Amino acid sequence: WNTFGKNTKELKNFAMRILNLTYSASGYECKCSSFFL
Repeated sequence: WNTFGKNTKELKNFAMRILNLTYSASGYECKCSSFFL
């Protein structure tokens, strides 16, 4: 379960990076951290 939890956290961080890049490219400021915390 520790490995699974670690992988999930890494995937979440990766998804947040993609969202940040998408919103930045669209000209919007992303506040994704407030949704995931």
